[in-house]
Amino acid sequence: MVRVLLVINRLTDHGGAEVSTVGMLDQLQGSGFTFHVVTLFEETDTALRPELEYRGARFSMITGHRAQRLRQLVGIVDDFQPDIVHGTLFDGELLAVAAARRRGVPSLVSLVNMQYDDAARAVAPSPRRLELVRRFESKVVGAATHVHALTRAVARHGSAQLGVPPARITVVPRGRAAARLGRRSEERGAEARRGLGIGPTTPVLLHVARHEPQKGHDLLLNALAKVVAEYPDAQLLLAGRDGTATRSITAAISKNRLSSNIRILGARTDVAELHNAADVFCFPSRYEGLGGSVVEAMALETPIVSFGIDVIREVTGGHAHLVEPFDTDAFAAAVLAVLDDAPDPHIEAARRRFESTFTEEVSAAGMAKLYRSHARPNPLDSTTGPSGRHRSWSLARAVADDGLRDELNRQAMESGVYFRSHDWLAAWWEHAADQPVGTAHGWYDGDRLTGFAALARGQAHLHRIARLPMTTWRLAGTGVGAADHTGWACDPAIVPEVADWMRSIAGSDTLLLPNLAAEHAGLIPPRAQLLEETRCPAIDLTGDAGPSKSFRKKLRAYRRKVEAAGISLETIPPGSVTEAHLRTLFALHATRSNMADRSTSFDDSLLAFHAQLAAAATDQFGPGLVVARRDADIVGMLYGFWAGSTFAYYQSGWQPDLADLNLGTVLVAQAIGDARAAGATRFDLLRGAEPYKYRFGAVDQIDTTWIAPSAISGRLWLAGRALHRRVPTRTERAAPAE
Repeated sequence: MVRVLLVINRLTDHGGAEVSTVGMLDQLQGSGFTFHVVTLFEETDTALRPELEYRGARFSMITGHRAQRLRQLVGIVDDFQPDIVHGTLFDGELLAVAAARRRGVPSLVSLVNMQYDDAARAVAPSPRRLELVRRFESKVVGAATHVHALTRAVARHGSAQLGVPPARITVVPRGRAAARLGRRSEERGAEARRGLGIGPTTPVLLHVARHEPQKGHDLLLNALAKVVAEYPDAQLLLAGRDGTATRSITAAISKNRLSSNIRILGARTDVAELHNAADVFCFPSRYEGLGGSVVEAMALETPIVSFGIDVIREVTGGHAHLVEPFDTDAFAAAVLAVLDDAPDPHIEAARRRFESTFTEEVSAAGMAKLYRSHARPNPLDSTTGPSGRHRSWSLARAVADDGLRDELNRQAMESGVYFRSHDWLAAWWEHAADQPVGTAHGWYDGDRLTGFAALARGQAHLHRIARLPMTTWRLAGTGVGAADHTGWACDPAIVPEVADWMRSIAGSDTLLLPNLAAEHAGLIPPRAQLLEETRCPAIDLTGDAGPSKSFRKKLRAYRRKVEAAGISLETIPPGSVTEAHLRTLFALHATRSNMADRSTSFDDSLLAFHAQLAAAATDQFGPGLVVARRDADIVGMLYGFWAGSTFAYYQSGWQPDLADLNLGTVLVAQAIGDARAAGATRFDLLRGAEPYKYRFGAVDQIDTTWIAPSAISGRLWLAGRALHRRVPTRTERAAPAE
């Protein structure tokens, strides 16, 4: 499923670009594509919206000035995780390209007009401003991944005026739905004329266009005066929404005494019926990108009179009455010829050209091919890059990918760090972090995952003292849950590529790397700032490290006291930890924290998180417990994670009235002994430099937290840094095991 974020000014059932876009959505939504349509100036107003939403399409409108809209659009990119961002018209393409570049997503812009050619300059309110816009648009279009043009003429215009190499432009015309337009018939024509109050023999001319100088209403009115001289009862129907030329059009009608011959109908959704009522379709545009109303005339077999500008010659294939551009005498003569001579020799060939080139189905097929050619790889597909095969996921998709689960859990087993497992990432995303927006990327050598990174977007406080909130990208799985030794296993050769990927995703936002393991120093961005160091003591169970002789003697004494109090110890391995165990653990931990007057983040709000970890556990991988029981009651617990040959002590709790028994110390000693007996080579006491850890023979590992600040958030960080200049050591989670 290709995810397309489409940015357009408005989306309605009238207007050339709007109608063709609705048709494309109708053809592609749910057929290998899903769309999120973002409008800039009006809410989406199409009769097809409920049907499209039912099939999975999303619709949003963004407001404010351009900087505000860009921030909103970047947020939508983060949420929707598109495979390609498509912008059309100036504002749409500007925002689409900017947002896509910030998030490393391919972008496509549509060139839909020839607004910089000589005819456009002649009617531009400010040719100087038009030139400035042209220069700016050339930079925007140049930054897009690829360019879509509606016609070959527009493609040539894009190359000449915007400097786009022809190889970067693909021509896909817009289309119209043949079924919705229907076929021309005398019955439809008679009904339409009755609805308009027009007699069956009255000559009817039709022009469909918004009221802008480009559309040549002034030229048509000059020609109409000559037509009325021959056909005094002729009626010109002007359909199209108001615009900058509306006042001048109404003034010219009055000046030329044509009020009785012209009906200004405004924006219409029944254009097909108007064509059935018309004898001739008049198209006096000075310049065009396609001429959607000409395509409708071809479909409905309405004779066409138009100036022979390049685009219309291309679209009609010459199957129309084309006259010298802007010669109103020739235009009037062509209209009179059509009214005098029936049937028209062009209409059958024009209809065949419509069926072969300009139907909704043909256009949608071309756009589908274009999207697939330039979208980033589907997360279920793979691509080959410098370091081998790549796969991309949104964070939501990554946590649901069973194949990725197997690979990440394997890597976590090999590294001995449970916090790098897919089980941890999935439970964190689902329960601890409230399903944040994010993205993930994997590097493969054949079928073996050789590198992985995942980033989540959200709010962070840069320091526990200077509580400065800011939007950041951070390593997924960090923050809530208090993971240590973060960063996923990567082959050394691809570490620079992984680091580049993380920087490209963060873009101009702040990148936060909390509690990064020492072996992942290669992921630290240039000019990143060290926020803090975290001491994480661990015991090597394969060597001579261990308690001193005097401390071993104390441990034996503590154990005898515990046994004398009628307390027994048992081990509960991964796969056997239940939600009931976890509820007891949280209750014991909360009681001990309250008695010690110490705050804790390890509370019932994390129950679902840890319950999911326990449910996913397998043999020697996942949560395990050491439980102290007195009779049938659990009076103490030590909780940690098995990952391969490592056990990591995470949290504990016991009844406060047992503090004199040194139950916490006995639980740790029991866990170390159990780990050694199970073949563990390392006992990780995780963050915190409490003295008891070193009495067991632990040696520090240092995790570091880094920030690569953006311009704005960097100033916030510096303000907080000024309040507390030294690099602190964290001792937040663990408490003295006494």
